[in-house]
Amino acid sequence: MYDAKIASQVKNYEPLKMNTNFDIAFFVKNELGEGPIWDSNKNQLIWFDIIRRTLFFGNPITRTVSTIGFEMPVSAGFLTNTNILLVASSDGLLEVDQISGSYRNFVDLESQNHLTRSNDSRTAPGNSIWFGTMGRNLEKGIGAIYHIKDKKVTKLFSNITVSNSICFSKN
Repeated sequence: MYDAKIASQVKNYEPLKMNTNFDIAFFVKNELGEGPIWDSNKNQLIWFDIIRRTLFFGNPITRTVSTIGFEMPVSAGFLTNTNILLVASSDGLLEVDQISGSYRNFVDLESQNHLTRSNDSRTAPGNSIWFGTMGRNLEKGIGAIYHIKDKKVTKLFSNITVSNSICFSKN
Protein backbone atom coordinates (compact mmCIF):
# COMPACT_ATOMS: atom_id res chain seq x y z
CA MET A 1 0.00 0.00 0.00
CA TYR A 2 1.33 3.45 -0.93
CA ASP A 3 1.94 5.69 2.08
CA ALA A 4 2.60 9.35 1.15
CA LYS A 5 4.03 10.17 4.59
CA ILE A 6 6.65 7.40 4.33
CA ALA A 7 7.31 8.24 0.67
CA SER A 8 8.12 11.86 1.57
CA GLN A 9 10.82 10.63 3.99
CA VAL A 10 12.59 8.34 1.53
CA LYS A 11 14.50 9.67 -1.48
CA ASN A 12 13.41 8.25 -4.83
CA TYR A 13 10.59 6.27 -3.21
CA GLU A 14 8.25 4.74 -5.72
CA PRO A 15 5.41 2.36 -4.92
CA LEU A 16 5.97 -1.25 -5.94
CA LYS A 17 4.25 -2.07 -9.19
CA MET A 18 3.15 -5.67 -9.25
CA ASN A 19 2.14 -7.79 -12.17
CA THR A 20 -1.04 -9.52 -11.08
CA ASN A 21 -1.18 -11.85 -14.08
CA PHE A 22 -0.45 -15.44 -13.13
CA ASP A 23 -1.16 -18.99 -14.21
CA ILE A 24 -2.16 -21.84 -11.94
CA ALA A 25 0.47 -24.54 -12.36
CA PHE A 26 -1.41 -27.35 -10.62
CA PHE A 27 -5.10 -27.59 -9.81
CA VAL A 28 -4.67 -29.09 -6.35
CA LYS A 29 -6.64 -28.15 -3.24
CA ASN A 30 -4.47 -28.30 -0.14
CA GLU A 31 -5.81 -27.82 3.35
CA LEU A 32 -2.46 -26.44 4.55
CA GLY A 33 0.00 -26.30 1.65
CA GLU A 34 3.57 -25.58 2.83
CA GLY A 35 7.28 -26.02 2.17
CA PRO A 36 7.59 -25.55 -1.59
CA ILE A 37 11.01 -26.35 -3.06
CA TRP A 38 12.15 -26.60 -6.66
CA ASP A 39 14.20 -29.63 -7.71
CA SER A 40 16.15 -28.37 -10.74
CA ASN A 41 17.63 -31.82 -11.43
CA LYS A 42 14.20 -33.40 -11.84
CA ASN A 43 12.40 -30.23 -13.00
CA GLN A 44 9.69 -30.62 -10.41
CA LEU A 45 8.03 -28.62 -7.69
CA ILE A 46 7.81 -30.35 -4.32
CA TRP A 47 5.40 -29.28 -1.58
CA PHE A 48 3.37 -30.61 1.34
CA ASP A 49 -0.15 -30.58 2.72
CA ILE A 50 0.56 -30.76 6.44
CA ILE A 51 -3.02 -31.50 7.54
CA ARG A 52 -3.63 -34.16 4.89
CA ARG A 53 -0.19 -35.71 5.54
CA THR A 54 0.77 -35.67 1.87
CA LEU A 55 3.91 -34.95 -0.17
CA PHE A 56 3.31 -33.61 -3.71
CA PHE A 57 5.54 -33.69 -6.79
CA GLY A 58 4.41 -31.42 -9.63
CA ASN A 59 5.77 -31.52 -13.17
CA PRO A 60 5.17 -28.11 -14.80
CA ILE A 61 5.74 -29.44 -18.33
CA THR A 62 3.16 -32.23 -18.22
CA ARG A 63 1.07 -30.50 -15.54
CA THR A 64 0.89 -33.80 -13.67
CA VAL A 65 1.01 -34.28 -9.92
CA SER A 66 2.03 -37.38 -8.01
CA THR A 67 1.74 -37.87 -4.25
CA ILE A 68 3.03 -39.89 -1.33
CA GLY A 69 0.84 -40.23 1.75
CA PHE A 70 2.15 -40.51 5.32
CA GLU A 71 0.86 -41.67 8.69
CA MET A 72 1.95 -38.42 10.31
CA PRO A 73 2.04 -34.70 9.38
CA VAL A 74 4.88 -33.71 7.03
CA SER A 75 5.93 -30.14 6.31
CA ALA A 76 9.28 -29.63 4.54
CA GLY A 77 11.72 -31.39 2.26
CA PHE A 78 15.47 -31.43 1.72
CA LEU A 79 17.03 -32.50 -1.56
CA THR A 80 19.87 -35.02 -1.76
CA ASN A 81 22.06 -36.19 -4.64
CA THR A 82 19.98 -39.39 -4.95
CA ASN A 83 16.30 -40.33 -5.26
CA ILE A 84 16.04 -39.95 -1.49
CA LEU A 85 14.24 -36.86 -0.23
CA LEU A 86 14.66 -36.00 3.45
CA VAL A 87 11.29 -34.96 4.88
CA ALA A 88 10.46 -33.12 8.11
CA SER A 89 7.68 -34.94 9.96
CA SER A 90 6.12 -34.91 13.40
CA ASP A 91 8.34 -37.91 14.27
CA GLY A 92 11.56 -36.35 13.01
CA LEU A 93 13.44 -36.49 9.74
CA LEU A 94 12.42 -39.22 7.28
CA GLU A 95 14.22 -40.70 4.28
CA VAL A 96 11.69 -40.93 1.45
CA ASP A 97 12.35 -42.89 -1.73
CA GLN A 98 10.85 -40.71 -4.46
CA ILE A 99 10.45 -43.69 -6.82
CA SER A 100 8.88 -46.35 -4.57
CA GLY A 101 7.21 -43.99 -2.09
CA SER A 102 8.62 -45.97 0.83
CA TYR A 103 10.01 -44.12 3.81
CA ARG A 104 11.84 -44.79 7.04
CA ASN A 105 13.02 -42.85 10.05
CA PHE A 106 16.34 -41.08 9.52
CA VAL A 107 16.60 -38.90 12.65
CA ASP A 108 14.23 -39.22 15.60
CA LEU A 109 13.01 -35.87 16.92
CA GLU A 110 10.07 -35.33 19.29
CA SER A 111 8.46 -38.60 18.12
CA GLN A 112 7.15 -39.21 21.64
CA ASN A 113 5.69 -35.71 21.93
CA HIS A 114 2.21 -36.01 20.45
CA LEU A 115 1.46 -32.33 21.10
CA THR A 116 3.92 -31.07 18.46
CA ARG A 117 4.49 -31.41 14.73
CA SER A 118 7.14 -30.22 12.31
CA ASN A 119 6.67 -26.85 10.69
CA ASP A 120 9.00 -24.58 8.78
CA SER A 121 12.49 -25.99 8.23
CA ARG A 122 15.39 -24.99 5.98
CA THR A 123 18.73 -26.13 4.65
CA ALA A 124 21.35 -23.90 6.25
CA PRO A 125 24.76 -22.91 4.95
CA GLY A 126 27.05 -25.94 5.16
CA ASN A 127 24.13 -28.28 4.33
CA SER A 128 22.89 -28.59 7.88
CA ILE A 129 19.15 -28.56 8.53
CA TRP A 130 17.29 -26.20 10.82
CA PHE A 131 14.13 -28.05 11.83
CA GLY A 132 11.23 -26.24 13.49
CA THR A 133 8.41 -27.68 15.57
CA MET A 134 5.19 -26.18 16.94
CA GLY A 135 2.06 -27.20 18.80
CA ARG A 136 -0.49 -29.10 16.71
CA ASN A 137 -3.17 -26.78 18.10
CA LEU A 138 -0.96 -23.65 18.26
CA GLU A 139 -0.16 -24.20 21.94
CA LYS A 140 2.03 -21.38 23.17
CA GLY A 141 5.75 -22.07 23.67
CA ILE A 142 5.89 -25.86 23.17
CA GLY A 143 7.84 -25.80 19.89
CA ALA A 144 11.56 -25.62 19.25
CA ILE A 145 14.16 -25.13 16.53
CA TYR A 146 16.81 -27.81 16.07
CA HIS A 147 20.07 -28.01 14.13
CA ILE A 148 20.74 -31.35 12.39
CA LYS A 149 24.10 -32.20 10.83
CA ASP A 150 25.36 -35.72 10.13
CA LYS A 151 22.42 -37.13 12.18
CA LYS A 152 23.54 -35.14 15.26
CA VAL A 153 20.66 -33.11 16.73
CA THR A 154 21.18 -29.91 18.73
CA LYS A 155 18.30 -27.88 20.17
CA LEU A 156 18.98 -24.22 19.30
CA PHE A 157 15.83 -22.52 20.60
CA SER A 158 12.97 -23.63 22.82
CA ASN A 159 9.75 -21.92 23.94
CA ILE A 160 8.70 -21.42 20.28
CA THR A 161 5.03 -21.03 19.44
CA VAL A 162 5.23 -21.09 15.60
CA SER A 163 8.53 -21.64 13.83
CA ASN A 164 8.21 -19.89 10.50
CA SER A 165 10.31 -18.22 7.79
CA ILE A 166 13.70 -19.49 8.90
CA CYS A 167 16.20 -17.55 6.76
CA PHE A 168 19.97 -17.06 6.59
CA SER A 169 22.08 -14.08 5.57
CA LYS A 170 25.38 -14.36 3.71
CA ASN A 171 27.29 -13.13 6.74
